Amino acid sequence: MKNLGAFLLATLLFASCGSDQPREEEKPAEDLLESTYLIDTITVEKEWGDCQKSDEGCITLLISLPQIKEPDSIGQLINKKILNLMLGNYKDSLESAEAFADYLIDEYKTFSKSLGKVNGWQIENQVDLDYLANEIISVRQQSFENLGGAHPNIRMVLRSYSLVSSKRIYLQDVFKPNYEDSLLFLCQYHLKNAINASLLSDFGPDSRFTKDIDFTLSDNFLLSETGINFIHISENLQSSGIGPIEFGVPYTELIEAGILNEKGALGFLLGMVNP
Repeated sequence: MKNLGAFLLATLLFASCGSDQPREEEKPAEDLLESTYLIDTITVEKEWGDCQKSDEGCITLLISLPQIKEPDSIGQLINKKILNLMLGNYKDSLESAEAFADYLIDEYKTFSKSLGKVNGWQIENQVDLDYLANEIISVRQQSFENLGGAHPNIRMVLRSYSLVSSKRIYLQDVFKPNYEDSLLFLCQYHLKNAINASLLSDFGPDSRFTKDIDFTLSDNFLLSETGINFIHISENLQSSGIGPIEFGVPYTELIEAGILNEKGALGFLLGMVNP
């Protein structure tokens, strides 16, 4: 069975929507990048059945997530939010990655016992740390579930949290009122570039995306070191042979557009530009 990394390389393009080498002014000041938090990565790998001999009658699991080491009260709340992100619908009934793995194995045992010989399951659920600085922590979740059907289930989620309040950061916490039109214009521009870059890589120089870009703003985003990242999935892309695309809008362009809230999560950037 395919692993998550190999599958996502075939279906996901990450496009950093500035130049390949960001301009010096796009990088936050070094003193702002310092963080007092240390991160542990919790990893659980388990299997049940003889997965070496056959894909039938076995389940393999890989679960991982970052956790703040020796957390204070805010860190404990952040750790819980990251755990709940990984647990998804099971966040109210399970309390750890280990318990989640054991639950899935028990579910597979019950399933295979009731139906006899069944296809194997492969489940990979990984939350990776993307950014930790400037009182912000950002994570990216990628889950892959092959439950024996024709197509695996893929889920991709982006999140940023405040290290001051532990609350999730939403678009309204970043931008001034009435930011939507300006941000949407920037997103559509960089998304189109990302799509065409994917087509160029996969199908050659004569390939161009000519369909309408049906992107809408959502709170499925994260704040990275150089910009704000979104994920776009659509039927138009899938019909063109393109999987989910993660793309970013550089902070420099958000500053130039004048839509950042100086009292918001990225207000420090305005202080760096206009000290």
